[in-house]
Amino acid sequence: GKVFATVDDLKAALEVAWASIDDGYLRRTVNSVKKRLRACVKARGSNFEILL
Repeated sequence: GKVFATVDDLKAALEVAWASIDDGYLRRTVNSVKKRLRACVKARGSNFEILL
């Protein structure tokens, strides 16, 4: 991967990358995580993939 000369260069690259992520994609990803966590709790930590 790319090596950044300074921490500020890394921060700037991260900000550009973050700004390029679609809001809808982020929303769907968060909702997916919520759904998976609820299924995990419902299954009491057991195998829960079948509940999805």
